[in-house]
Amino acid sequence: MHAECGKAVLERLEKAGGLAKLSEDHELVSAHHGDNYAPLMRRHFRSHRKVLLDLPDTLSMVATSTDDTVLQAV
Repeated sequence: MHAECGKAVLERLEKAGGLAKLSEDHELVSAHHGDNYAPLMRRHFRSHRKVLLDLPDTLSMVATSTDDTVLQAV
């Protein structure tokens, strides 16, 4: 029974990209534990990078408080 379960796990792991892929995914997910979510977003927004970088120039942004330091940084 244990051998069958182990074999099933290994087969599933190989279908999902193998141990290297699992390790890569683990590194991406564990990076956010320090409030670093950029590695998780990179995969989804890589193809839209130019649009995202052009967005602040396109939008008319206004500070929502008297502290406009973030707005000045953008």
